[in-house]
Amino acid sequence: MELTPQILKKISCILAELTTGSKITYMFQVLNMDNDSTISTKWNRIYNSISQNLNKFNDSSIVIKVIEYVFADKMHDCNSSEWQSALFDINKVIQYLGLKVNDSGKVVKTIKVETFSDGQKNFNMIKDKLSLFEIHPLILNLCNPEIVEENYFHLILEASKIPLNKVRQLTGSKSDGNTLIIDSFNHKKPLVVLNSLSTQSEKSEYFGLKALLNTIVYFYRNPKAHELKAYNPSSSEDAIKALLMISDALFLLDKCYPSYLVK
Repeated sequence: MELTPQILKKISCILAELTTGSKITYMFQVLNMDNDSTISTKWNRIYNSISQNLNKFNDSSIVIKVIEYVFADKMHDCNSSEWQSALFDINKVIQYLGLKVNDSGKVVKTIKVETFSDGQKNFNMIKDKLSLFEIHPLILNLCNPEIVEENYFHLILEASKIPLNKVRQLTGSKSDGNTLIIDSFNHKKPLVVLNSLSTQSEKSEYFGLKALLNTIVYFYRNPKAHELKAYNPSSSEDAIKALLMISDALFLLDKCYPSYLVK
């Protein structure tokens, strides 16, 4: 796969997020690149300048020089997590050029990826990160397509439905959302039993689970894509936070049983 306008745009957008407008101006000076002062957006400035350089000199090494320049600067201006995230983002794109940025911020040759599916197999940030945590197996099994596709919005949405389905299985209720939680976890006449509610610790655990389920509904089950405020649907970190919360709720629900089984 060659350096297409689409790939160059993706590279430019990633680099633009790692730097500032003034640093881009200085980079153009250092690398002796064209600088169109009429362009305001960072990614477009980078894209336009690289394109002009390619048209003028027909030398694709300018792409490598720009990547290395930005990453050399970023190396001294971020923590380990940010650095790894930046490497992941750029390498997910330039693998199609047979390139990658190493831990030193240098662009080196690697095996060129030819197909989108192969590229997805190489780079799945959330799948790698989730392996570091104890995620409830129901999430991993039922939401595997969304994990593979890294579709964070639908991953969180589908995962948020799982604990509600589990409550319905325990109660036989056909309700949904907070109505389901309120009806099922009425401590005076509970439909779902977690413990005997005889000690303060048991009450705290019971009400904690109820609050956790309500939070999942408010934050992740109800909001629409266009009105999200609880999390960023393009952030793997936010997705992992959501899945950890949902996973905690599911592990607690595993210990629950229907109230009619209480003698």
